[in-house]
Amino acid sequence: MRKGLLTALSGAVIASITCSALAMNQGELSTMVAQSADIPADDAGRILEAFEGAIRSHLAAGHRVELRGFGSFSKGIAGVKTGRDPRTGMPITYTVYRRATNLPEVGELQLEQEIAQTTGADRAAVGRVIDAYKGSVKSSLKKGGMVSLRGFGTYYVGRRSARSVRLPGSTQVVRVSAARVPKYRASHTGAVGYKFVPAGVLKDAVN
Repeated sequence: MRKGLLTALSGAVIASITCSALAMNQGELSTMVAQSADIPADDAGRILEAFEGAIRSHLAAGHRVELRGFGSFSKGIAGVKTGRDPRTGMPITYTVYRRATNLPEVGELQLEQEIAQTTGADRAAVGRVIDAYKGSVKSSLKKGGMVSLRGFGTYYVGRRSARSVRLPGSTQVVRVSAARVPKYRASHTGAVGYKFVPAGVLKDAVN
Protein backbone atom coordinates (compact mmCIF):
# COMPACT_ATOMS: atom_id res chain seq x y z
CA MET A 1 0.00 0.00 0.00
CA ARG A 2 2.84 2.37 0.88
CA LYS A 3 4.53 1.58 -2.43
CA GLY A 4 1.31 2.33 -4.29
CA LEU A 5 0.91 5.61 -2.41
CA LEU A 6 4.49 6.64 -3.21
CA THR A 7 3.94 5.77 -6.86
CA ALA A 8 0.77 7.84 -6.95
CA LEU A 9 2.46 10.78 -5.24
CA SER A 10 5.43 10.55 -7.61
CA GLY A 11 3.05 10.56 -10.56
CA ALA A 12 1.27 13.63 -9.19
CA VAL A 13 4.57 15.45 -8.70
CA ILE A 14 5.74 14.57 -12.21
CA ALA A 15 2.39 15.69 -13.66
CA SER A 16 2.63 18.96 -11.73
CA ILE A 17 6.18 19.60 -12.96
CA THR A 18 5.21 18.73 -16.53
CA CYS A 19 2.19 21.03 -16.45
CA SER A 20 4.32 23.85 -15.00
CA ALA A 21 6.98 23.33 -17.66
CA LEU A 22 4.37 23.57 -20.41
CA ALA A 23 2.74 26.74 -19.03
CA MET A 24 3.78 29.98 -20.75
CA ASN A 25 3.20 33.42 -19.25
CA GLN A 26 3.10 36.83 -20.91
CA GLY A 27 6.81 37.54 -20.47
CA GLU A 28 7.82 34.20 -21.94
CA LEU A 29 5.46 34.69 -24.87
CA SER A 30 6.96 38.14 -25.55
CA THR A 31 10.46 36.65 -25.57
CA MET A 32 9.46 33.87 -27.95
CA VAL A 33 7.61 36.29 -30.23
CA ALA A 34 10.58 38.68 -30.28
CA GLN A 35 12.92 35.89 -31.34
CA SER A 36 10.56 34.61 -34.01
CA ALA A 37 9.77 38.10 -35.38
CA ASP A 38 13.45 39.13 -35.16
CA ILE A 39 12.82 42.35 -33.25
CA PRO A 40 13.90 43.61 -29.77
CA ALA A 41 11.97 42.17 -26.83
CA ASP A 42 10.76 45.61 -25.68
CA ASP A 43 9.32 46.33 -29.14
CA ALA A 44 7.61 42.93 -29.22
CA GLY A 45 6.07 43.53 -25.80
CA ARG A 46 4.82 46.96 -26.84
CA ILE A 47 3.25 45.62 -30.05
CA LEU A 48 1.64 42.69 -28.21
CA GLU A 49 0.14 45.07 -25.65
CA ALA A 50 -1.28 47.22 -28.47
CA PHE A 51 -2.52 44.05 -30.21
CA GLU A 52 -4.53 42.96 -27.17
CA GLY A 53 -5.74 46.55 -26.72
CA ALA A 54 -6.97 46.67 -30.31
CA ILE A 55 -8.88 43.40 -29.83
CA ARG A 56 -10.51 44.78 -26.68
CA SER A 57 -11.53 48.00 -28.45
CA HIS A 58 -13.13 46.17 -31.36
CA LEU A 59 -14.97 43.72 -29.12
CA ALA A 60 -16.30 46.60 -27.04
CA ALA A 61 -17.54 48.17 -30.29
CA GLY A 62 -19.45 45.00 -31.16
CA HIS A 63 -17.06 43.65 -33.78
CA ARG A 64 -15.73 40.15 -34.41
CA VAL A 65 -11.93 39.95 -34.74
CA GLU A 66 -10.72 37.32 -37.21
CA LEU A 67 -7.12 36.03 -37.07
CA ARG A 68 -6.15 33.97 -40.11
CA GLY A 69 -5.48 30.31 -39.36
CA PHE A 70 -5.99 30.88 -35.64
CA GLY A 71 -9.58 31.77 -34.78
CA SER A 72 -11.96 34.61 -34.02
CA PHE A 73 -12.86 36.67 -30.94
CA SER A 74 -16.19 38.27 -30.13
CA LYS A 75 -17.95 39.69 -27.07
CA GLY A 76 -20.61 37.31 -25.82
CA ILE A 77 -24.19 38.30 -25.07
CA ALA A 78 -24.86 38.16 -21.33
CA GLY A 79 -27.66 36.03 -19.97
CA VAL A 80 -28.70 34.62 -16.61
CA LYS A 81 -28.88 30.95 -15.66
CA THR A 82 -30.03 29.25 -12.49
CA GLY A 83 -28.42 26.31 -10.77
CA ARG A 84 -27.30 25.01 -7.41
CA ASP A 85 -24.19 25.71 -5.39
CA PRO A 86 -22.22 22.40 -5.48
CA ARG A 87 -21.02 22.97 -1.92
CA THR A 88 -24.29 23.92 -0.24
CA GLY A 89 -26.96 22.72 -2.68
CA MET A 90 -28.64 26.11 -2.44
CA PRO A 91 -30.19 27.68 -5.59
CA ILE A 92 -28.02 30.32 -7.27
CA THR A 93 -28.14 32.52 -10.36
CA TYR A 94 -25.09 33.36 -12.44
CA THR A 95 -24.16 35.16 -15.65
CA VAL A 96 -23.30 33.24 -18.81
CA TYR A 97 -22.24 34.56 -22.21
CA ARG A 98 -23.46 33.08 -25.46
CA ARG A 99 -21.70 33.71 -28.74
CA ALA A 100 -23.09 36.56 -30.83
CA THR A 101 -23.62 36.10 -34.57
CA ASN A 102 -23.67 38.35 -37.66
CA LEU A 103 -21.17 40.84 -36.21
CA PRO A 104 -19.10 43.23 -38.36
CA GLU A 105 -15.72 41.59 -39.00
CA VAL A 106 -12.28 43.09 -38.41
CA GLY A 107 -9.30 41.30 -39.98
CA GLU A 108 -5.56 41.30 -39.46
CA LEU A 109 -4.80 43.93 -42.09
CA GLN A 110 -6.90 46.49 -40.22
CA LEU A 111 -5.32 45.48 -36.91
CA GLU A 112 -1.83 45.84 -38.37
CA GLN A 113 -2.60 49.35 -39.59
CA GLU A 114 -4.10 50.44 -36.27
CA ILE A 115 -1.25 48.97 -34.19
CA ALA A 116 1.39 50.55 -36.45
CA GLN A 117 -0.26 53.96 -35.99
CA THR A 118 -0.60 53.47 -32.22
CA THR A 119 2.96 52.28 -31.58
CA GLY A 120 4.87 53.93 -34.43
CA ALA A 121 6.22 50.49 -35.36
CA ASP A 122 6.82 49.38 -38.92
CA ARG A 123 3.71 47.67 -40.29
CA ALA A 124 5.74 44.71 -41.53
CA ALA A 125 7.13 44.22 -38.01
CA VAL A 126 3.59 44.32 -36.59
CA GLY A 127 2.56 41.60 -39.04
CA ARG A 128 5.51 39.44 -38.03
CA VAL A 129 4.62 39.84 -34.34
CA ILE A 130 1.01 38.80 -34.93
CA ASP A 131 2.16 35.78 -36.95
CA ALA A 132 4.68 34.89 -34.22
CA TYR A 133 1.97 35.25 -31.56
CA LYS A 134 -0.30 32.82 -33.38
CA GLY A 135 2.57 30.43 -34.04
CA SER A 136 3.80 30.47 -30.43
CA VAL A 137 0.36 29.79 -28.96
CA LYS A 138 -0.25 27.05 -31.51
CA SER A 139 3.11 25.44 -30.74
CA SER A 140 2.42 25.47 -26.99
CA LEU A 141 -1.05 23.96 -27.37
CA LYS A 142 0.30 21.30 -29.73
CA LYS A 143 2.59 20.16 -26.89
CA GLY A 144 -0.35 20.07 -24.48
CA GLY A 145 0.64 23.30 -22.75
CA MET A 146 -1.17 26.53 -21.97
CA VAL A 147 -0.54 30.23 -22.45
CA SER A 148 -1.73 32.64 -19.74
CA LEU A 149 -1.93 36.35 -20.57
CA ARG A 150 -2.77 38.61 -17.62
CA GLY A 151 -5.90 40.65 -18.12
CA PHE A 152 -6.71 38.86 -21.37
CA GLY A 153 -7.16 35.14 -20.83
CA THR A 154 -5.68 31.65 -21.07
CA TYR A 155 -5.32 29.35 -24.05
CA TYR A 156 -5.33 25.64 -23.19
CA VAL A 157 -6.30 22.23 -24.59
CA GLY A 158 -9.52 20.51 -23.59
CA ARG A 159 -10.93 17.09 -24.37
CA ARG A 160 -14.09 16.45 -26.39
CA SER A 161 -15.73 13.08 -25.80
CA ALA A 162 -16.87 10.84 -28.63
CA ARG A 163 -20.47 11.51 -29.58
CA SER A 164 -23.17 10.87 -32.16
CA VAL A 165 -24.40 13.76 -34.32
CA ARG A 166 -27.08 14.07 -36.97
CA LEU A 167 -25.98 15.43 -40.34
CA PRO A 168 -27.65 18.76 -41.16
CA GLY A 169 -30.70 18.40 -43.39
CA SER A 170 -30.94 14.63 -42.99
CA THR A 171 -31.81 11.90 -40.54
CA GLN A 172 -28.42 10.21 -40.85
CA VAL A 173 -26.47 9.92 -37.60
CA VAL A 174 -22.70 9.60 -37.59
CA ARG A 175 -20.21 8.88 -34.83
CA VAL A 176 -17.63 11.59 -34.10
CA SER A 177 -14.43 10.41 -32.44
CA ALA A 178 -13.00 11.90 -29.26
CA ALA A 179 -10.54 14.71 -29.88
CA ARG A 180 -8.37 17.35 -28.26
CA VAL A 181 -9.84 20.83 -28.63
CA PRO A 182 -8.13 24.25 -28.34
CA LYS A 183 -9.89 26.31 -25.67
CA TYR A 184 -9.81 29.86 -24.35
CA ARG A 185 -10.83 31.07 -20.89
CA ALA A 186 -11.36 34.84 -20.64
CA SER A 187 -9.71 36.78 -17.83
CA HIS A 188 -12.04 37.84 -15.01
CA THR A 189 -10.34 41.24 -14.83
CA GLY A 190 -10.01 42.51 -18.39
CA ALA A 191 -11.85 40.20 -20.76
CA VAL A 192 -15.18 39.25 -19.19
CA GLY A 193 -17.51 37.76 -21.78
CA TYR A 194 -14.88 37.25 -24.49
CA LYS A 195 -15.62 34.26 -26.71
CA PHE A 196 -13.09 32.47 -28.90
CA VAL A 197 -13.80 30.15 -31.83
CA PRO A 198 -10.68 28.23 -32.96
CA ALA A 199 -9.97 27.87 -36.66
CA GLY A 200 -9.80 24.43 -38.25
CA VAL A 201 -6.03 24.76 -38.66
CA LEU A 202 -5.63 25.30 -34.91
CA LYS A 203 -7.90 22.34 -34.17
CA ASP A 204 -5.84 20.12 -36.45
CA ALA A 205 -2.60 21.28 -34.81
CA VAL A 206 -3.54 19.90 -31.36
CA ASN A 207 -4.58 16.46 -32.62
